[in-house]
Amino acid sequence: MSELSIIEKVLTERAEKPFVPTNDQKRAKSQFWTSFASGDVVPSPVPSLALASKYAGDSRIHTWWPTPGFQQWFWNQNEFEERLDYLAQLALDQLESMINSARTSDSARISAIKMVLEASKKIGNKSDTQEFADSKIGTMDQGQLEEFIQSRIKLLT
Repeated sequence: MSELSIIEKVLTERAEKPFVPTNDQKRAKSQFWTSFASGDVVPSPVPSLALASKYAGDSRIHTWWPTPGFQQWFWNQNEFEERLDYLAQLALDQLESMINSARTSDSARISAIKMVLEASKKIGNKSDTQEFADSKIGTMDQGQLEEFIQSRIKLLT
């Protein structure tokens, strides 16, 4: 194998390999995006190393910057939701496998089916019931009602 084909092979493998961030890189990205989520800082429309290093809280960002895939990963604000959706897909695959497997116990199968039905909102989840703060007003006496109003009046100002 020639030296050129070895280099091409390494470059191809590197291009196909997805970027996997370290915990320190994840922390720096989280710190960066938290600065903007708080509303204290308005993000620049042009992503740059200067902007990233200013808010990431880690000077090593300068060494990470040229790493293939790092910048695309760092600027992806939707990465958390994308990963969560991906993991939900994997979990759904596992639930399907459990439901279809003859080796799955009946109780485990029922639990898996219940999880799928709750996730698809085909049946209700006990924890989904919401109780509003004012739902008991009709059952309050005058003293309780005055106390309730007094405790909530500061929320209006």
